[in-house]
Amino acid sequence: ALHLLAALQGLANREAPRFYVVFSKGFQVETDQFWLDWLRKEDGGLGTTQLEPAADIDAALIALRPHYTGLVVYDPNVP
Repeated sequence: ALHLLAALQGLANREAPRFYVVFSKGFQVETDQFWLDWLRKEDGGLGTTQLEPAADIDAALIALRPHYTGLVVYDPNVP
């Protein structure tokens, strides 16, 4: 799931910021949330951009469908 979300994030954000994944919830250091908060500041690039949380991976795939075509098969045995 993490590989899928990372790939989707890269594809969706090629032309403009559209998709931000917060991976590190529940740890002492909330790195992803820190950077999202920084990006939401006036000079951070996102400013007042409206955020719409995706309920799950399927919802993210559906919402971002215009930003990807085809598929990639991940094989951990291939370096």
